[in-house]
Amino acid sequence: MDNQKPLNSLPDYLDHLLEGCLIVNESSDVVYMNKQAAEHFRVDRNLCIGGKLNNIFKGKNKNHLFNRIEKNVTGKKSVLFEEKIAFTYDDFLWLKIRVKPIPQGVMLLTVDITAQKEAENLFRERDEEYHKSLDELNAVINALPGIVTVVDTEFRVLHANEQAYKKFGQSCLEEILGKTCYSVRKKLKKPCPQCNLVKAFNDGKVKVRLSTPEEEKMLGFSTKAYAIPLFDKNGKLWGGVEVIMDIDDIRKAGVELEKLNSELQEKNTFIQTILDNLPIGIALNAIQSSKITYVNKKFEEIYGWSRNDIDSIHDFFEKVFSDPEYRAQIREQVLSDIKSGDPSRMHWENLKVTHRDGTKGIVNAVNIPLPEQNTMVSTVTDISGLKEIEKELKDINELLSKFILNSPIYTFIKEVTPDGSKVIVASENFIDMTGMPGSKMTGKTMEELFPPDFARKMTADDWQVVSNGEIIKLDEELEGRYYTTIKFPIKQGKRNLLAGYTIDITNRKQWEIAVKEKNDALLQANRELKRAKRKAEESDRLKSAFLANMSHEIRTPMNSIMGFASLLPEEDSMELLMNYAKIIVSSSEQLVHIIDDIVLYSRLQTRLLSYAPSQFIVQDLLSDVKQMFNLPDYKKGVELIIDSGDLLNNEITSDYEKVKQIFTNLVSNAFKYTPKGTITIGYSEINNKTAFFVKDTGVGIPKGEKEKIFDRFYRGSNVCKGNIGGTGLGLSIVKELVELIKGEIWVESIENSGTAFFFSV
Repeated sequence: MDNQKPLNSLPDYLDHLLEGCLIVNESSDVVYMNKQAAEHFRVDRNLCIGGKLNNIFKGKNKNHLFNRIEKNVTGKKSVLFEEKIAFTYDDFLWLKIRVKPIPQGVMLLTVDITAQKEAENLFRERDEEYHKSLDELNAVINALPGIVTVVDTEFRVLHANEQAYKKFGQSCLEEILGKTCYSVRKKLKKPCPQCNLVKAFNDGKVKVRLSTPEEEKMLGFSTKAYAIPLFDKNGKLWGGVEVIMDIDDIRKAGVELEKLNSELQEKNTFIQTILDNLPIGIALNAIQSSKITYVNKKFEEIYGWSRNDIDSIHDFFEKVFSDPEYRAQIREQVLSDIKSGDPSRMHWENLKVTHRDGTKGIVNAVNIPLPEQNTMVSTVTDISGLKEIEKELKDINELLSKFILNSPIYTFIKEVTPDGSKVIVASENFIDMTGMPGSKMTGKTMEELFPPDFARKMTADDWQVVSNGEIIKLDEELEGRYYTTIKFPIKQGKRNLLAGYTIDITNRKQWEIAVKEKNDALLQANRELKRAKRKAEESDRLKSAFLANMSHEIRTPMNSIMGFASLLPEEDSMELLMNYAKIIVSSSEQLVHIIDDIVLYSRLQTRLLSYAPSQFIVQDLLSDVKQMFNLPDYKKGVELIIDSGDLLNNEITSDYEKVKQIFTNLVSNAFKYTPKGTITIGYSEINNKTAFFVKDTGVGIPKGEKEKIFDRFYRGSNVCKGNIGGTGLGLSIVKELVELIKGEIWVESIENSGTAFFFSV
């Protein structure tokens, strides 16, 4: 206890731990971090202490790691897990992390287990290699002809092919594994001194012998046996392989070998023909000696040097790369890439080479190492022509780009996916449409350039073009300007591209709209003229009818007045004189009424009447109207009734004389068309407005004539059916008077059941 350090030296103690240590409070703030933890997470601990826990983690899995630890900050659980902390693609650490709850937080202890993980991976790889090698050995043994047995130095069977264990009367390999080969074959208790394997084990060399008569009798055929000693990598003998082959099979195999050799030569000739006619150059060289062992015709053609000119890789570099400085640079790069052993690095592009005649060329080269065959395969492609084409294409692309950027119309190329469209190139004049020049639109989506609704429709149109492979023409409107756009698909591998152009047609559209408006105005004027013509013709017809009617209407009372006036001096009878006088007075009143209508209609047409509002009691108005018709002529079978409901003493503001005139004309009209029954006048409140009405139980209005009854000089069909007089101006005057006092008039009627006129003020 005396040697225990005081509490204030705890940070020094923690800094000397082999483990990393972090202390985090319940708010995920870093309270303490020792040096090992800072090294594990590769951070400056002075900047981390006091900050948030998630700020110390790096790499793609930092959020996953933070969430995993934060759960235990609040959960108060002790956990242990392993995590790979990736700083870059090939720079990482494996950490074993223990999260241990402490008061008001947790402690994180971290141990670097990268070396352990690498050892585990190496062991796994070696184990896989071992099993792979074992599988390959089994495959080789099973593929060998004859009887094959593998034994250790004690002659115990480690492996054998199917022919071996079946020849010795066994049904499967497991029945002979671990047994000595001499006990299985000859039922001996120890190996025979003449055994090939014994001799091979004694001097460490391969032994060959022919079978003895006893062995031939046992096996049933003459054999040739091979005993091959096996050594480990340190040169220690660990076992051997014995192969017993039927001599007849060997002879047959020799015949087959010759046949195969002949076929091989034919195939070699065939392969040589193919190699010489390939469009790429091929060369083979020995990896150890750098000697060039083969080149095809295309290789000689591309470089301009024959196989006799270049014996080794050194000769190749000296002749093909004539410039010393460039040669040294290429040699260093090529040798470095080859030395790496990584085939992905053995690709070299745009190598500048010199042909035998001094001309220059450009090639791409690829090397394929075959270390087991001590061979390097080199391939080469002449891209000199491609480079010229690339230059031409580059020039064309530059011209196209200049045209697009400086096009007088809006020109664009886009890449399209189901999720949206992205600008690849666009003309500079897009600044007029989007406020951004084409050079700054590259890589931007439609949503970044246009209003949301316009962008959504544009994206949908773009996808239609590339998915259906069709050309579309669109008329579009954006912020008060009008455009016509043509879009068409472009095939380029798996990319969905489209190109197009947009023309601003605002001026043309405005001209079209102006022309249309003028045309519509002319058409409307023409319709108005036709309507006015029809109206004038109708008015002329009605005026003619009116004049004829007026002539008849005026002549009738005038003739009556003149006729009976001429009889007065000749008549002595007082009774007749009185009758004549009444007729003259009645005809005079009729004539005055006709003249009054004509005068009133004329004043309305010439706008000589004006609206003169005043306050009056509605009941007084209705009483005055009823009094006007309280004459014997109006009482024959028809009763005039006032119906004012609960609004008996209502006072309103309107033109008293005009309202009275409207009532007078409507009531007079009702008397004409009501042979018997009642006529009711009154008013009520409809939609907060005062509405007057005149209802009768007369003949009603025929269907189809309600729209015409307010026309000037129109007289309904009932006039013709009965003895009903009139000028045809009464209801026309009523309508114009209602409009003058700023009211409305409407009619409801059923033929043979009566009519009701309503008007508001």
